[in-house]
Amino acid sequence: MRVSGTVIVQARPEQVWAVIADTARYPRFMAGVTRWESRTAGPTRLGSRWIARLQVGSAPVGALVEVVELDPPCDLAWCSITGVEHRGRWRLREVPGGATRVTFRLAYQAPGGVLGLLADKVSGPMVQRIVDDTVQALRAEVEGRPGGTGRRRSALAQVSDAAAGAALVLSTGAVTPVRPDRLLQAAGALQRWGPTPAAAGAVSAARFPDAIAVVDDGGTLTYRQLHRRTNALARGLRQRYAVGPGTKVGVLCRNHTGFVETCLALSKAGADAVLLNTGFAGPQLADVCHAEQVQLLVHDADLAQVAAAAELPRLVAWPAADPAPGPAIAGQAAAPAVAGQAARPAIAGGAAGRGVDDVAGGWAVTAGVPTLDELVAGADRTDPPAPARPGQVVILTSGTTGRPKGAPRDLAASATSALSLLSRIPYRARATMVIAPPLFHAWGYANLMAALALSSTVVLRRRFDPLVCLSDISTQRARMLVAVPVMLQRLADLPDEQCRGFATDSLQVVAVSGSAIPGGVVTRFMDRFGDVLYNLYGSTEVAWATVADPGQLRAVPTTAGTPPRGTTVAILDDDGIELPRGRRGRIFVGNGLGFSGYSDGGAKTVIGGLIDTGDVGHLDSAGRLMVEGRSDDMIVSGGENVFPQEVEELLRSHPGVADVAVVGVPDPELGQRLAAYVVRRPGAAADEAQLKALVRDQLARHKVPRQVVFVDALPRNPAGKVLRHQLAAAVTNGHRIGGPRPAQP
Repeated sequence: MRVSGTVIVQARPEQVWAVIADTARYPRFMAGVTRWESRTAGPTRLGSRWIARLQVGSAPVGALVEVVELDPPCDLAWCSITGVEHRGRWRLREVPGGATRVTFRLAYQAPGGVLGLLADKVSGPMVQRIVDDTVQALRAEVEGRPGGTGRRRSALAQVSDAAAGAALVLSTGAVTPVRPDRLLQAAGALQRWGPTPAAAGAVSAARFPDAIAVVDDGGTLTYRQLHRRTNALARGLRQRYAVGPGTKVGVLCRNHTGFVETCLALSKAGADAVLLNTGFAGPQLADVCHAEQVQLLVHDADLAQVAAAAELPRLVAWPAADPAPGPAIAGQAAAPAVAGQAARPAIAGGAAGRGVDDVAGGWAVTAGVPTLDELVAGADRTDPPAPARPGQVVILTSGTTGRPKGAPRDLAASATSALSLLSRIPYRARATMVIAPPLFHAWGYANLMAALALSSTVVLRRRFDPLVCLSDISTQRARMLVAVPVMLQRLADLPDEQCRGFATDSLQVVAVSGSAIPGGVVTRFMDRFGDVLYNLYGSTEVAWATVADPGQLRAVPTTAGTPPRGTTVAILDDDGIELPRGRRGRIFVGNGLGFSGYSDGGAKTVIGGLIDTGDVGHLDSAGRLMVEGRSDDMIVSGGENVFPQEVEELLRSHPGVADVAVVGVPDPELGQRLAAYVVRRPGAAADEAQLKALVRDQLARHKVPRQVVFVDALPRNPAGKVLRHQLAAAVTNGHRIGGPRPAQP
């Protein structure tokens, strides 16, 4: 593969040549190069050898290169001798006006076959962007303007990642022998759709058409069925609603096949999918849809009243009420009968386009609103034309501190960087994955796409129930569970007698993200289910930053772990200076995911190519990240800074505390005071004096909560994050969330 970047520099070729022949200046304009040292004495000449030092994530790597062409001030070319196999060339040509056209070319060899095509597809756009950045930085260097690449990772580092990524893909078992005709179909699908969600489903359908793709509350769907239905849906959306490149479609769906089909169909149409929070109220949904310029809304029937507030054309994805729970057997909740064997029926209750004004159970569907099934039934199921450009996926921020904002994703960059997760979390192809978090959440969606790309079976439920989750793991022989911390806590809190009879020995990976996991929950969960826990720390904007594996969590249960391959984590002070290990500061992350700002034009702070996560923390002596809390959660009480996470972790250690959140509320003397909302364990004795004494005995006095309020439950969004602003408002206004508990149980 070969990529190149060209720029016009306002200087003569001799001036440009003086820069590119001076290897000491390479770290100033070649992205990600930390050092480019000569192995031969004297000026650059034919046969000169250099060692290129690159930063690939948190690890330095190197390559020995040799100059194989030298024609000053026109051409300089090198090829690799060791390290990443590649060839680089500078080409300088004078243009009228005394300027110079500079072209930088980089060529490298990808693996053969479908894997090579995948590597080219996912790495090509990334390498192209880095090459373009390098020539722009060269122009700034020569012309004496502000510029430079800072912490941007180099093109060679991207190539290194692509090569390592290919090896990681091999380790998952994704590359297995298949019939030659299916291999050709898979290559054709990848060529047609590129590194997009559409390709994830289409390639798996070509290679393993009869494998189960999705198990949900309505039945099962094979990869062949999923591919054909999404072809038809993409055509139907184009024909009826003119959905195509530039169209934004809101997806307001719980976890089920309709969500999956909608996202794949939008990808095939080249439209943008805006993933909407199913916990929105009508006015908030309308506000977000207006801000994100949504033109069509796909929603579940039980969310019809909320969806109607957006006043947009609508489609119903799931036209049935929630299924009745299965019979209880020896204290266990039985999973719905979806063992993954029967062919999937039509969506439960889903007569196309039926009009229902009121149905027992509290959900309503406006008469005349069509269903996805209706569009699928009336459309051609062959591959639709490939769109002129790929669509984007817009993930919304959680909105815990304001209106949710869209964070569009560069799909090519996401596909490349997703390989880095394989270096820390052992995903496997054609395995069964239970995805419990909402699919509209970045963590749920990322794992859905990973599962489809790996031809795995995905088990989805519209609502999370810990016993049904265990039943799914048992009956489906699931290898992997994806969850958020509050789900992990509910599983860890199940009484032993309710867990008996569920076979969870197939479970090898439990991947968790979304918020901090209490250390006690980590230990209790692994004591029950084994050392299978992987904790990912990240955000909507940066995706992932670090992963803590089971060994790290056993050693330090509260750690966020270390960066995966291709990811850089730095702790910076308020002036953007990197701090040493042990010092608290702002957490910044870079991983090539290409977050360019929110859809409303806002942006995160970027320093040296690294994005501010909005969190504070430190690196311990072993280089493990310790997240101490949100920078905007910091409470200033009496002039002292308090991060509530530390106080919460201590309060959770009390045997009578099931859950807790600490917030800051206005105080006329201290500025802010600490208030703790506490959920007691059933039958446990925990009072205000005990909890205050616990904090007073182990932390500084200014960290002792001035108030302790006992509640039935903490307010959380669908992704499990505590809505702290609601708690703070409740304390300020004298209200109590979830109803008060008595002073003594």
